[in-house]
Amino acid sequence: MIYSFTLDSIGDAVMGAHRKGIDTKVVFEESQINEYSEYPRLAAAGIQVRNDTNPALMHHKVAIIDGCIILVGSFNWSGIAEDDNNEDLLVIRSSDLASAFEQEFQRIWSIGK
Repeated sequence: MIYSFTLDSIGDAVMGAHRKGIDTKVVFEESQINEYSEYPRLAAAGIQVRNDTNPALMHHKVAIIDGCIILVGSFNWSGIAEDDNNEDLLVIRSSDLASAFEQEFQRIWSIGK
């Protein structure tokens, strides 16, 4: 679940995981899908992508990996976040916490378009 996703290197990593047969899904904040967004590139690669349908902002910046690793913080997946902003990204290993984030992901995914 990501608010702004324009960073090619993360898009490349997601596509690499997809090519290895890893189930990959991404929910984007709809207002942030533009000409710089990774959305069309990932969709063209066959990765399951959806737009959040919340009328307000989906401001999550979360990745859930293998049901036990969570990446979470203020870090948008963008060049500005990587190069210019003061951002944080926390890596947590917890299957219990991953499960809680997975529930939120599934809730948003199920109503996304």
